[in-house]
Amino acid sequence: MRVLATGAATTRDELQNSLKTFLQEQQARNSLFGAAQDAAPEVPTASGLGRLDAVNRGGNLLLAPPLGEPKNYFPTTAPVSYPALWDTPYLDWVLYNASIRQPMTRNVIEDLGVGAPIDPRTFLSDKIVHSVLMDNIVSIHRSLTKLESPGWPEDLLGKIDLDKAGQGETIYRQTCAGCHALIDRGTHRPLAGSGAAGNAEITVMTVPLDQVKTDPRQAVNFAARVISLGKIGGPATIPYMDAAKAVAGGIVEQWKNQSPANARTENEIDNGRQNEFRGILAYRARPLNGTWATAPYLHNGSVPSLYDLLLPPTQRPKILYVGSWEFDPVHVGVETGSPFAGAFTFDARLPGNANIGHEYATTLSEPERMALLEFLKTH
Repeated sequence: MRVLATGAATTRDELQNSLKTFLQEQQARNSLFGAAQDAAPEVPTASGLGRLDAVNRGGNLLLAPPLGEPKNYFPTTAPVSYPALWDTPYLDWVLYNASIRQPMTRNVIEDLGVGAPIDPRTFLSDKIVHSVLMDNIVSIHRSLTKLESPGWPEDLLGKIDLDKAGQGETIYRQTCAGCHALIDRGTHRPLAGSGAAGNAEITVMTVPLDQVKTDPRQAVNFAARVISLGKIGGPATIPYMDAAKAVAGGIVEQWKNQSPANARTENEIDNGRQNEFRGILAYRARPLNGTWATAPYLHNGSVPSLYDLLLPPTQRPKILYVGSWEFDPVHVGVETGSPFAGAFTFDARLPGNANIGHEYATTLSEPERMALLEFLKTH
């Protein structure tokens, strides 16, 4: 079997040594994670399909084994759904808890969290040694500025009842518009009568946990997590968000200062948004365009359909069988009611999985509920 391409700069011995080093590092990482988890107060909550506790998993990979610091391990008890990407470059804050302001630093910290090489000894230095591909980050961001939310495919999922949708629009303005904007998918700007109409930046409403009452773990864990940088001469304790801000911000500044072209590109991408991380105890209320295509719902993917989301929490299903490609165009969501081969069993009673809260519009009559769903198909 051929491993090296013709003209490859590396030798077979170098490749073998690199693989050996990688396997040793993986073994050491797994040993540290295992010991840290044995000492942890909770077990991780299984993410299953379409979810990940990305913030804590990334923080673990970046800050625990590389620093040889078991104290920096945190059980992943707050899996969240992979979010919709359309309109993201235009949002004033991103992540479900609206915790990161600047696009470049958000993208850098994600890159580090999924394994981009970095020398941890340089985290706090003026010259951070890393292999983040900044030009690729810029290219991906530019591509996302062109991504539009999907329209309802009437040829596949059925015609929209426009009369019923008109009734639903009235209900939307009475029960939803105070938090959830509607965005023009072409201009990425709020529509008239929906949020800050015409603004180039989408201002996302945040709702405190004690008001929205959905599962609090993602926001609480982000705000409360503390790590140690003592082994590299840093603080013995520091909020995780502050460490992430410093490292990601340092990488962006290094790249920005390398050339006037980089500085212009950073200004284009960030558009004046500063390097800010925060840990507010709240969740964002994302705009509703394309929301029909983002089931299951709530930040943790605990509600299978928009219809179920408009029911009182006690009536929402607690066990979901996740992984089906079957879409329910009537209730606007995914089929999760029956077990099937390969399904992931989602249990809403486990830590981080609660499908409580968001009790807005849950007292609608059945005709009103269906009219609101019909309206949401139009955006």
